[in-house]
Amino acid sequence: MSTIFEQFKRRSSELPYRNGVGVVAINSEGKVFVGETRGFIDIWKMPQGGVEQGENLEDAGYRELFEETDLIGEEILKTSQKDYSYDFPATGRNYMPGFQGQKFTWLMIRVDETDEVNLISNTPINEDIEFSKHKWVSPQEAIELAHNEYSGDPVTYQRQQMYKQVFAEFGCLDMNQSQKPEISAP
Repeated sequence: MSTIFEQFKRRSSELPYRNGVGVVAINSEGKVFVGETRGFIDIWKMPQGGVEQGENLEDAGYRELFEETDLIGEEILKTSQKDYSYDFPATGRNYMPGFQGQKFTWLMIRVDETDEVNLISNTPINEDIEFSKHKWVSPQEAIELAHNEYSGDPVTYQRQQMYKQVFAEFGCLDMNQSQKPEISAP
């Protein structure tokens, strides 16, 4: 049986990374939105998606948040200073042919937790819904939920490592459980 690391023998370096945006949707309680990935049991992630041609990162972040959750972002609080990426495995599930992996710029967007989350209303007609259910959790819980070693989806480990780095950059990990992330504008 191969280890999770052996499953990630890099695809051709000639293939590009898909440009994307990830959204840390954070409420006034310091909780972040995570959704259970539709079609997988117990794999949770934050909203993310590709940047469309001609679209800037901020607009892409607000669009992805709205399409996947029905939440309207109030304000971008932080933008990652670097891109975070992960590779697709060379074999197995067919992840986005033509791409070596995905790279994301991450945005922390303040949302109103009293707004109702609707996981299906704004998804384009030709796309599947992203999430089957959702919850609001601490940044540390979001990291823990990102990887399920029993899921059979090796990308979840890389996503978990990326979440650790993003939350560290945003200053969300050097707090004890009773503290809330700083959510005022930079």
